[in-house]
Amino acid sequence: MNELKLSEKSIRIFAKLLVDPLLEKIWPKVDETIAEKIKREDMMTREQVAAEILHCAPNTADKYYLYQPGFPYCQEGKNRKYYAPAVREWLANNQLKA
Repeated sequence: MNELKLSEKSIRIFAKLLVDPLLEKIWPKVDETIAEKIKREDMMTREQVAAEILHCAPNTADKYYLYQPGFPYCQEGKNRKYYAPAVREWLANNQLKA
């Protein structure tokens, strides 16, 4: 099978003519999709954290987790929101060891 060999200059021209315009069109949608996913899936309510991460009732989450020193949250008006990756990291760093 014949191999196609391109010079570095040819690769740069190819990127400039094809790849760069394609990325310009795709990147805003990718960025928007990622931002929406973070907003929708990673910011959680008390009830979601309790059910989906801690696997307990919200009152149990309040008592044993959500109000512990250093537990990560963001204040949104009168409500707390929890960033799921930060909650998981806090859990990993605050495990009791036997």
